[in-house]
Amino acid sequence: MDEYGEANMGLELADDFLWGGAIAAHQAEGAWNQDGKGVSIADILTAGTNYKHREIIDGVIEGLNISLCP
Repeated sequence: MDEYGEANMGLELADDFLWGGAIAAHQAEGAWNQDGKGVSIADILTAGTNYKHREIIDGVIEGLNISLCP
C-alpha cells in the first residue's frame, strides 16, 4: 500500500518520466468552410463533460468555439 492506502502493484514511473499528448488536425484547425472543405462530425459534435453528454448540433454555429475544458 502507498501513503494513500492504494496498492501500486510495484508499478512506478521514473522521476524524469514525461507525459505526452496529441490531437488530430481536424480537432484544432477550424476553417471548415475554407478551400472547398465541408462540415465534418468534428465540427458539429460537442465536447461533453463528465456531467453532460456529447451532442450533435444542427450545423456549424459561426463564431462558436466549443472548449474541451469546462
